[in-house]
Amino acid sequence: MSVTAARSFVASGVHAGIRYSRPDLAIVRSAAPAVGAAMWSRNRVQAACLQVSREHMELAEPQAVVVNSGVANSATGERGKLDALATAAEAGRLLDLDLEQVLVLSTGVIGVPLPMDRLLPGLRAAADALDPEGGADAAGAIMTTDTRPKQAVATGPGFAEELEEIALILHDRAHDLRDGRQTPPGLPFRQSSAGEAPDARITACVRHKGGQQARF
Repeated sequence: MSVTAARSFVASGVHAGIRYSRPDLAIVRSAAPAVGAAMWSRNRVQAACLQVSREHMELAEPQAVVVNSGVANSATGERGKLDALATAAEAGRLLDLDLEQVLVLSTGVIGVPLPMDRLLPGLRAAADALDPEGGADAAGAIMTTDTRPKQAVATGPGFAEELEEIALILHDRAHDLRDGRQTPPGLPFRQSSAGEAPDARITACVRHKGGQQARF
């Protein structure tokens, strides 16, 4: 019951040192050619990962997603965008993918730069740990204020459709901005008003049917 429920997907989650002790870096990769689509936040404040991932989606089909927790890489200016590009480039090198085939997502504290001296070496460990059974590790690596990872899978004739913590990122209201929430790119799964439970966003939904794969 993880993001690797669909065939040909591998995942991992490791501790790169972005957070003090908990896993904080995940990779999900399609070992078979995948196609991608996305819906982006309309917030006026666009996180660096959103800007980079949007540009990559216009140029190539995504074959891997890198997600870090602890630092949102939002409101970090040009440095934040360069850090997101460097993350995608290093992941692409490790996974033998083009830069544009890698999407990057970040969740955590706003206004803090990514610790690239820890994140980039962590990518090597995450790439080495990729495994068809690695979905649970990836789910744990992108938790922020959540008390537990959240995973679910629905199956039917010829397909497996996956929604999980790699796909569902819960954002505490502390990560919200006035008059609109700052969230990573993704499909709105559940909206909440001020004072209610945190938001959830679907950032990946995988369907495998009749030998075809799609990422939504």
